[in-house]
Amino acid sequence: MRVGTGNDWRRWAPAAVAALSSILMVALVAQLPVAILAEAQYDDAWFWRRAESIAAGHWLGGYDHVTLVKGAGYPLFLAATHALGLSVTASQAMLYAGACLLLGTAVRRMCGRPWLALLVVVALQWHPAAMAWSRVLRDDIGAAQALLVLACLLHLLQSVREGRRGWPWAVAAGLALGWLWTTREDGLWLVPGLALLL
Repeated sequence: MRVGTGNDWRRWAPAAVAALSSILMVALVAQLPVAILAEAQYDDAWFWRRAESIAAGHWLGGYDHVTLVKGAGYPLFLAATHALGLSVTASQAMLYAGACLLLGTAVRRMCGRPWLALLVVVALQWHPAAMAWSRVLRDDIGAAQALLVLACLLHLLQSVREGRRGWPWAVAAGLALGWLWTTREDGLWLVPGLALLL
């Protein structure tokens, strides 16, 4: 039986701090108030009505001039949040914290520096923009979606470098990018950066 050394904490401490940071961030953000502007026919109210239709099994509801003004990615997220019994802020915070953690594991895997990965996770999780979700808007999950795409691609690249099969990461990156693309029309702006990365 191997007796642990005094330096064992260096292996698990970054992961423990990242987990604690995630829990605290979700607990704090989940308590923040959020408003739905009922008059915002093309924003808050549109997302909420479409989410209600999806949750009721009616896809995007009746077809009219506003049915397809925005993508279905965010209403799908809201409907899933409803199905899970979570609040909007809690589910958005968990998505964002999880995306930060996944990116942190990608950084750790690529460079082998756990403290740098921890710095990335904490800096992203406690960015002031993550605490500014005051309305029900698709912008609130856009950053998490972009981080998921980037993290999956970094894991894919590292898998290829290590000579492992990277297809699960490729599938995950494709699903995340597809979800982002159906949430925001400006997802196209990610393509040049992703192409440069690849």
